[in-house]
Amino acid sequence: MKMIFAEALKLFFRLSLFGCLLLLFAHKTMGQQTKIVDSLNAILASTRQDTTKVLALVGLSGEYKNYNLDSAMLYSGEAMRIAREAGFIRGIAASYYAMGDIEVRRDDSDKAKQYFLESTKFYKQCGAENELPAIYLVIGSLHTYQDEWIEALEYFQKALELSEKYKLRKTEGHAYNNLGSIYKNLEKYDKALECFNKALEISTELGLKDVVYYIYGNLGILYATQGDKKLAESYFKKLLQISRDEKDEVVEAFAMVSLGDFNVDIENYQEALSYYHQALEMADAVNANYSGPKSLFFANVYAGIGKAQYFLNNYDTAIDYLTKGFEKASETGQLSIVAESADKLSYAYEFRNQTASALKYSRIYQATRDSLQNMDNVKRVTEIEMQNKFDKLMAEKEFEQALSDARQKRNEAIYLLIIGGSFLGLVIFLLLFLLQKSRHKRVKLESENLQLEKENLYNDLAYKNKELTTNVMYLLKKNELIHSVCDKLKKAKMSFKVENRILVEDVIRDLESASKGDIWKEFELRFQEVHSDFYKKLNELFPNLTPNELKLCAFLRLNMSSKDIAAITFLSVNSINIARHRLRKKLNIEQEENLIIFLSSL
Repeated sequence: MKMIFAEALKLFFRLSLFGCLLLLFAHKTMGQQTKIVDSLNAILASTRQDTTKVLALVGLSGEYKNYNLDSAMLYSGEAMRIAREAGFIRGIAASYYAMGDIEVRRDDSDKAKQYFLESTKFYKQCGAENELPAIYLVIGSLHTYQDEWIEALEYFQKALELSEKYKLRKTEGHAYNNLGSIYKNLEKYDKALECFNKALEISTELGLKDVVYYIYGNLGILYATQGDKKLAESYFKKLLQISRDEKDEVVEAFAMVSLGDFNVDIENYQEALSYYHQALEMADAVNANYSGPKSLFFANVYAGIGKAQYFLNNYDTAIDYLTKGFEKASETGQLSIVAESADKLSYAYEFRNQTASALKYSRIYQATRDSLQNMDNVKRVTEIEMQNKFDKLMAEKEFEQALSDARQKRNEAIYLLIIGGSFLGLVIFLLLFLLQKSRHKRVKLESENLQLEKENLYNDLAYKNKELTTNVMYLLKKNELIHSVCDKLKKAKMSFKVENRILVEDVIRDLESASKGDIWKEFELRFQEVHSDFYKKLNELFPNLTPNELKLCAFLRLNMSSKDIAAITFLSVNSINIARHRLRKKLNIEQEENLIIFLSSL
């Protein structure tokens, strides 16, 4: 019994994946579909553009897939032909996707995956990477249908990463929901619960009630798997209620099946029958609106009713439904339901004294049970391999995450270094600017003082030159006077008495002795003394320039480039991460050029 309930939960999980994917696309009534088909046919008849024809044909394929798969495939095939002839890459991708969708509805998972994978190649080729998340979700769901959990996990993870990259919140919620289901099947229950809660948070935030009920269903599966039947039942009933509120008969039917299986498991057979029959009443809705494998749904419902009737000793009714469930399960390869139905059929026929049929189904049961046992052994080996693959995948992802965190920290350090360096450079620039401004004022003041000193020196020199000229003229006039007096005394001495003549000659001798000497030599000595003092003051001004001024001149004479000055003052080029090109854009070159202009103008 528990084996069958677990199989039923597994069934709901698969159905919920496909049903959840339908929510990525709009549901339409038959009337709406007719109008859309007419509109697309009109466009197809009137346009000459190949691209428009392709899109119209893909649209027609999408409309016909709900009720005529052959026509849908013809439209998508024609779209593919025209798209290839026209070289319309996006059209080729859309055509492959439409074909994959049709094969899903035909229950051909392998062919559907091939078409979807081809679609992803062409979407990548035309740069439409934002189309990939929804396709990856479908491919992952197909892998789950084939019990390929690790492959499914990889595709759901890709869908999540791209959804986050392109901010596709709705698809992101679906990815978290599907990842939770995978982790549940891999018995990573904490991780599964984390993903389901994240999906629930996103779906609630976006107001997606039609997504929330699928998450409720998966939470019910999770708690049922863990043995918490009360909590599991509460979530299944939440699922049922919200599906009724949203008038979604497909999800309501799934909820009925889950509750029916649940009540069989707890031996509440009448309640189980009520849920199963309500699910069957919605068979038309499932056939019309559900794109997943419908046979799985019906096999589970028929087998469920048959089991409940068997335990209520209603053997005729049990045989009827168990046979239907057995046949549907045989078509889809659901061996657990085949075995359980065959076992109950053998006992029911035995109670009806139909030994031949009882023996037939008993043998089928034994053979199927042996197959299941063998499959279980293979499954155990496969689970070990899957666990190893999963652990390896998780280790790789943890390593990638650690590497990403390290890169992030390094980038943050580089950002801080750049910001700190820029701030320090700005401070240095301001200090240099203020210092240069102060120096400019000082130089200007010194220049004014120097000019004043020059004027004073010039005035002093002019005064001294004038004084020197006056002094020379005085000496010349003095000598002329002495010579004139001497000449007159010489002429008049003969008229003096003899005793006075000697005295007159002594006076003439003294005067002539006093007039001797080179007055022009005295003038030259004084002139040189004046100009020597003047040049001495000039030499005292220029050799005593401050080191900072010499340094500033050296900069200008060296004609250093803006790059050299930037390297010395601001940057460490080697610290810039080559993988992060946007960091180079943060370097303020204009600021650096202004600094060079400022330095060059000093």
